[in-house]
Amino acid sequence: AYLSTAWNPPADGMAIDGARRAVTWLERAVADGTDLEARREILAAALNAGLAAQKGVGGVHALSRAIEAEPQVNCPHGLLHAALLPPVLAFNRPATLDRTDVLCHALGLPPGSDLSRAMAEFGVRLGLPPRLGAVPLDEEAVSRIAVRAAEDPAHLTTPRLATTADIRGLLEAAL
Repeated sequence: AYLSTAWNPPADGMAIDGARRAVTWLERAVADGTDLEARREILAAALNAGLAAQKGVGGVHALSRAIEAEPQVNCPHGLLHAALLPPVLAFNRPATLDRTDVLCHALGLPPGSDLSRAMAEFGVRLGLPPRLGAVPLDEEAVSRIAVRAAEDPAHLTTPRLATTADIRGLLEAAL
C-alpha cells in the first residue's frame, strides 16, 4: 500500500508502521506462537496493513486473486503473496525509487537496498516457499491469470502499470 500510486498520507503512515512492526516481530512470533508480545505486535501490523489497504494494494494482490480464481489452485493467500512480492517489487522498482528509502528505513535496511531481495530473504527466514512451484499451473492457466490480473482493480494502483505480457513474466518469475 505504501508504494501505491494513490494519495493517502494517513494510509502511508499506517503502512510504514505496519511494515516496521512486521519485520521487527514476525520472526519471533513464528518461532514461538505462545509469545504474546510478538503476537500483539503482529496483530497491530495486520491491523495497519488492513487500514492502509484502502490506498490500494497493487500487483501482488491482483496476481494473487487471479491465481486463486483457478479451480485447481488450493494455496493459501499469504503463500502466494510471499512468492509474488519479490518479482513485483523488482518490476516496480524504477517507479518507486522516490519512496523506497523511507520503506528501507522502516524495515531496518540501508538506503538504496534491494527490497525485492530483502523480502525474498525475509520469506525464506520465515520458512515460506520462495516460488510457486507446487501450484499446478499450465500454459493456459498462466495466460488466463495474466489477463485476469491485468483487469483486476487492484492493478490500477500499482506504481508501474504492467501489460498482460509483463504480468505473465512476473508470474513465470514466481513459478
